[in-house]
Amino acid sequence: MVEKRPLRISIMKHFALAFLAFCIIQILTFQYLAITKYEEALQNNVQEVDERLKAAVEKWQAEKMAKLQQLAEEANRLLNDREKLQAWLVHETREFSELDAIGVADPAGWVWANSTGDNSLNVADRAYFKAALAGKTVMSEPVISRVTGSPVLVQARPLYLGGKIQGILIVTLNLEHLREILEMVNLDGDFQIYLTTATGTTIVASAERKLLDKEQSGQRLYPDWKAIMEDRLYRQVHKYQNHAGEPVVGHWSYLRKADWVLIVESNINKMADQLRLLAFEVAGISLLLLIAGIMPLFNYLSKRLTQPLEELVEATQRIAAGDYSSPVRVYSYREIEKLALAINEMMAQLQQVRAEAEATLDELQEQRGELERRNRLLEEMAITDPLTQCYNRRYVMNRLPSEVAHALRYGEPLSVIMVDVDYFKNINDTYGHLVGDEVLRQVADLLRASTRKADILGRYGGEEFIIICPSTSGSAASQLAERMRQKLAEVQVDAQGEKLPLSASFGVADLVGVPSLGDYKTMANELVNRADMALYRAKAEGRNRVVMV
Repeated sequence: MVEKRPLRISIMKHFALAFLAFCIIQILTFQYLAITKYEEALQNNVQEVDERLKAAVEKWQAEKMAKLQQLAEEANRLLNDREKLQAWLVHETREFSELDAIGVADPAGWVWANSTGDNSLNVADRAYFKAALAGKTVMSEPVISRVTGSPVLVQARPLYLGGKIQGILIVTLNLEHLREILEMVNLDGDFQIYLTTATGTTIVASAERKLLDKEQSGQRLYPDWKAIMEDRLYRQVHKYQNHAGEPVVGHWSYLRKADWVLIVESNINKMADQLRLLAFEVAGISLLLLIAGIMPLFNYLSKRLTQPLEELVEATQRIAAGDYSSPVRVYSYREIEKLALAINEMMAQLQQVRAEAEATLDELQEQRGELERRNRLLEEMAITDPLTQCYNRRYVMNRLPSEVAHALRYGEPLSVIMVDVDYFKNINDTYGHLVGDEVLRQVADLLRASTRKADILGRYGGEEFIIICPSTSGSAASQLAERMRQKLAEVQVDAQGEKLPLSASFGVADLVGVPSLGDYKTMANELVNRADMALYRAKAEGRNRVVMV
């Protein structure tokens, strides 16, 4: 009798190898498509984060240079009055949380007026001082403050008197706000973000790296910084190895005005490892299915396939022996159909596993939507005063020229109201900044409740507010200001157990008195100046009143 075992084993082996090859192809295809799709989404996310951060950092730098200009003008005015200059430096430092200190140094480098009260410092050896002494306005590379011992940026600008440099204005900026801008889009730690100077010195970084400290001062991410920067700075989002040797998707942007470099990176392996693990899970499930279900089925089918051949051999042997009594049985081919159905069932199970993997990719898309929401929140923060939730001064002053243009184009009136909380400095000095902040919040809430939806309310600075009133004449704006003044007089703030009454002075101006210069920005500034003059008159005449010019 012919040995049946070798043929059956051969058929089973071919079935098993074919199924195993099918599983491997499915796994590799899934892994390739999943990782490719993930990398494409990652590149888009990196590009979006880079654009948002670049705009936010450039806006921050422009605001700091504008603030330096404002500080320099006031410092020049007070240069000959040391007592007033010292008091003003202290006031400005308290007003703006990003300022660590403001000082004025003489041409020899001695800081003779300082918001910290320490007038024994000499900065003649600092590079920013030397540049300012040469007549330049500069922002330094990160340095360690000799007062606080913390990493800071320093702005320096010459002060002139009689056409000659009489001193150097030095403004020390802490790095907290820059770090907050980076962390706003990196709450989950999905990105590594670095802000460096053009020479490679780290200014601030994402949560994975601390702010520059004494040991890191002057260090670079890459020893061969110049060559790497020239290679990556002008390329699109691409894959490379970062300073730690990890594969990342990243983008480098040059911030021309600040002479800084913004680096946004995301580790490829973080999610790719999860996708590979999922692929191995699919492989494990497939192998278990092969052992538990397919192998017994293959054994059964191979037996059914080989049995007709075996019986045919036996029949020929019987004929050779002269036995003609048993005819040869005829078999159908339904066994092949059963095999196809079994394979289809296994394919359905593999498709279910693949659907679970695609659900994981959908979750990545949801995370991208969350990132977009945070970016919108970042935009809102850029135009909103954090204390009062009003618009900030920059937004209002950028909006006013367009309102002037609209009013002139359609022949509509336009008014501006300036508001100053009376005796606010006394409130701060007597009851402290917490009570002062609560006063500003309540004043802002009352002004907001009294204005129309079309009106634009902003915090102008300190205890001053500004209201743009489109389609409103000067007399109507004065009536609105008077109503707000009366309502404010009814408000009392709880100040350490005392009921503190409030009042405010109002200055009103409309577009009628502004010369038509054709330059909407100049006209907008003139309109604000006129409202400010009216506010000055209201305060000079005894406060708690409305004056219109």
